[in-house]
Amino acid sequence: MLCDCVSVSAIHMFESVCVCMSLPSHFLLSQKGTVRSPVRSRRPITVISRIHRSRVTPVPHACFGLNTVPVYKIHMVTGFPVSQIYRNPSLLFTCTAADIPYFLKFIFSSIIQQRSSYDASFKLNVIKAAESSNNSATARQFGIAESTVRDWRKKKTELEMMPRTKKACRGLSSAYPKLESTLYDWIVEHRNNGYAISRTAIRLHALTLKKSAEFGVHSNFLASAGWCKRFMERHNVTLRQRKKLSQKLPKDLEEKVDSFHRYVLKLRHQHNYDLGQIGNMDETPMTFDLPGNRSVHTQGEKTVLVKTTVHEKAHFTVVLTCMADGTKLKPLVIFKRKTLPKSAKFPSGVVVRAQPNGWMDEDGIRFWLDKIWCHRPGSLLRKRALLVWDMFSAHLKESIKSAVRNACTDIAVIPSGLTSQLQPLDVCLNKPFKDRLRQMWADWMCSDAVTTTKSGLPQRPDITAVCRWVKDAWESMPPEMIQKSFRKCGISNAMDGTDDDAIYEDDENSEDETDDTIDPYLDTEGLGW
Repeated sequence: MLCDCVSVSAIHMFESVCVCMSLPSHFLLSQKGTVRSPVRSRRPITVISRIHRSRVTPVPHACFGLNTVPVYKIHMVTGFPVSQIYRNPSLLFTCTAADIPYFLKFIFSSIIQQRSSYDASFKLNVIKAAESSNNSATARQFGIAESTVRDWRKKKTELEMMPRTKKACRGLSSAYPKLESTLYDWIVEHRNNGYAISRTAIRLHALTLKKSAEFGVHSNFLASAGWCKRFMERHNVTLRQRKKLSQKLPKDLEEKVDSFHRYVLKLRHQHNYDLGQIGNMDETPMTFDLPGNRSVHTQGEKTVLVKTTVHEKAHFTVVLTCMADGTKLKPLVIFKRKTLPKSAKFPSGVVVRAQPNGWMDEDGIRFWLDKIWCHRPGSLLRKRALLVWDMFSAHLKESIKSAVRNACTDIAVIPSGLTSQLQPLDVCLNKPFKDRLRQMWADWMCSDAVTTTKSGLPQRPDITAVCRWVKDAWESMPPEMIQKSFRKCGISNAMDGTDDDAIYEDDENSEDETDDTIDPYLDTEGLGW
């Protein structure tokens, strides 16, 4: 009788524990003591309402060849329609009375170890039910652990921000939360002040914070691009970009491009130019305010403000010249002034000129020919050269054409509307050059070098600093990029046609987005060879 009482008590304990844990009743017990679940129910089932009867009956010892230890048969009849999967819904298991507690422990540990994942919608429903009643009752209702309910309630705000179908809270947490918190505060402060923040700026500032011992950052922390991406996801910030207008291409695009290529190839066959004597010149209008096109900002914001020095209309012109072999000639910077300050010390490697309007004109082109083009490598030997430029009206003046011919140079004019396709500086070089300038401007804006006026507005950068930025940005352009740009435009390709594939190659550094500033040097008239 003692054994019978132990067995019956164990069965009652099994039922009560199942009720408390809201364990599903549709499990099968094999004779080896393993647990098999025929189907996973989406709806939690309370065991006490499903078990109609449970009884323990003695089994004769002779059936199992045992003489001293009584063996009992646990007979459970479930109301769950397991007969659809198994023929007999009656579950039989045999064990000794002493083994029943261990057997139940095995069942519970096997079932509890089964992990389930829930989407945010289910978790929010659980939270709502728990708020209206209590955690314990909600856990029994939904068939989950009470600790899980408590954990989800703590993360309610985070779950409400997630998509309802997402299985939330996945991925590794931050290894350096204090550093990331300080970095995020730095981003918010700079964005509130209107500064444009790039991903590179985030990574550089993270490396700066790494040097401080208070954050306890490991020396192997590199602030990689992947870490930056995860940091932005953790703090709900994204990269925003202002919209830009693309250059409108002419309807007869292919015909004009083919005509230009045939004209350049004809000149190359006639004069056999060295690659170092095939050049491209372009005037690029700039402003003293160079905010980036992108900035890190909170997701969902429709307006992204960027702080400037309120000198957006104060412009100057940068004239860049490069050769097909990768050679870079000195940049020419034209400022809007009548004269240059006598005390200014401009860096070597850049030519500076003052002009009342701050842009290129006929006198400026003659100045460029004398100071830059005629000082290119090979010019003293009077090597014949080819100059490619756009349809700026001053380029087409007869006086300018005559001056260029006197410099032993032929001219190839790019058809109207095709500078984004046929001008090497536009195709691959202007965008990275301007990106470098913007980065230098952003570093200057974030530094202590910015002075303010009496009204508290930031003053524009000094012209010597601008010239230094132009020089450094231009010198940082790799020669390989220049060579590839000429080939992509079909200007320096092998004359036997073996390099023509370069024209159709996609270039990740190419300027797929033209500037939103309209180039004042482009003419709208057509060109007839």
